[in-house]
Amino acid sequence: MSASLAASDLASTLAENPYEGAPFPGPPADEETVRAVRHAEAVPVMTGHLADAAHHLDIAATCCHYAAGGITRALAPALRSRAGTRPSVSVIPGGVRR
Repeated sequence: MSASLAASDLASTLAENPYEGAPFPGPPADEETVRAVRHAEAVPVMTGHLADAAHHLDIAATCCHYAAGGITRALAPALRSRAGTRPSVSVIPGGVRR
């Protein structure tokens, strides 16, 4: 969930970014002062979205850490019981047995 929110915040950042790329042919669409005002208004909004995205990614990293710890704790008894025994069949990636 947090990673999805972070992706949404990053998309919102891009949406708020005023287009300042290569101009289209013809007369300029906006004067420099209009572009400067639009850019000045967009910067704090973009900064807020980026801060929110960083926060959501931090939460996602914490959740991944907790999930990895839970998996490790769940597998520990099985790994301890198999310690010292060699498996008779090994499975390699792709589901092929050897």
